[in-house]
Amino acid sequence: MAKPAVKQTTAKKAWVPILAPKLFNEQHIGEIFIAEPDSAIGRMVTVSMMTLTGDPQRQQINLGFKIIGKSSNGLTTELLSYRYSPASTRRFVRRGRSKLEDSFAAVTQDGKKIRIKPMVVARGKAQGGVSAALQKHAREFFILHLSKMKLDQFWSEVVSHNIQKGLGDSLRKIYPLSACEIRWAFIEGEGTPAEMEEPVQEAPKQEAEAAQ
Repeated sequence: MAKPAVKQTTAKKAWVPILAPKLFNEQHIGEIFIAEPDSAIGRMVTVSMMTLTGDPQRQQINLGFKIIGKSSNGLTTELLSYRYSPASTRRFVRRGRSKLEDSFAAVTQDGKKIRIKPMVVARGKAQGGVSAALQKHAREFFILHLSKMKLDQFWSEVVSHNIQKGLGDSLRKIYPLSACEIRWAFIEGEGTPAEMEEPVQEAPKQEAEAAQ
């Protein structure tokens, strides 16, 4: 006698919320259409900082998040990167001014290796010796400060612009500056955050503002 066919059931897909880390008060930053929440763990998503702050001036800054788990409210994430869009960095540069860029690694107090790419714009044409001094001082500044900070504190300082301001104040003792920014910072070894493969819908602006 033939055995009865076993009917296979397929889990239905649903929109699952994606939550920002505690640094951003676990705001709803988007949602993903999946059947099993666990299948989203490890995926990357990029969100404009304006979505989290409601500040249009932060629209040019992209934050990269990695989904690391799930909770009763949705999928939890950690912050992996902070980056100015390449086009937006051009607005800092004017004719007759020197733009200095660098790339180096620094390690936080809790052992996280961060790749930092600062951008410094001088008010005039900085000569070779001055440029070298600014670059050297910027590296030493970040390496020293990160060695005294845990990862969460570092991201808090970056997002609030405190560490960029501190560096700028320090570098201006060497040469006048018109801008001092972190062009890109990310945790090494975690991959480069990109848009998620599955469709992601960002939270509406008014929802992000209400969550603050």
